[in-house]
Amino acid sequence: MTDNSLEDLQQVPETTYGVENYQNHLLEQYKLFVDMADRISERRAQANNYFLTINSLFLAVLGVLVQIESTFASGLFQLIITVVGMLLCFLWWLTVTQYKNLNSTKFEIIQEMELQLPLKPYKYEWWLVGRGRDPRRYLPFSHIERWIPVIVVLIYLVLLLLGIFCECSSVSGVL
Repeated sequence: MTDNSLEDLQQVPETTYGVENYQNHLLEQYKLFVDMADRISERRAQANNYFLTINSLFLAVLGVLVQIESTFASGLFQLIITVVGMLLCFLWWLTVTQYKNLNSTKFEIIQEMELQLPLKPYKYEWWLVGRGRDPRRYLPFSHIERWIPVIVVLIYLVLLLLGIFCECSSVSGVL
């Protein structure tokens, strides 16, 4: 395979396939591929909702545990929830990154398919927004959503440090 060329995408040339069938089937494949890219975006949103819900639950449980009397068991439970939550955030970040990479590849293929169609709406739109390089024109959502798990990890770290600090200060007050 060459580097990102239409020949790599095109299995049968138009002349061999038949002009009328080729254009009709190309359009149908294009529609299918655009629909698949949209479905990946939907799955990515569902994954974000899942991770956000689980982390919200963990943070709520941590909030309740902070309010109850501190024992070794509650402190250990807080530590376990915090570590598991941070691991989930890492998986969340990886998931978002993989969906971004998959969708980027799908849109590259869509733009290649558009070379065989009368209009190139996705390629033109990407050009109009500066290919995502100018945040004043367009900031790709994946650039924003990859920060959300990082921010949640920071919240876990702050809660963990507060828990350690509060535990140490209550122990020193007893001594």
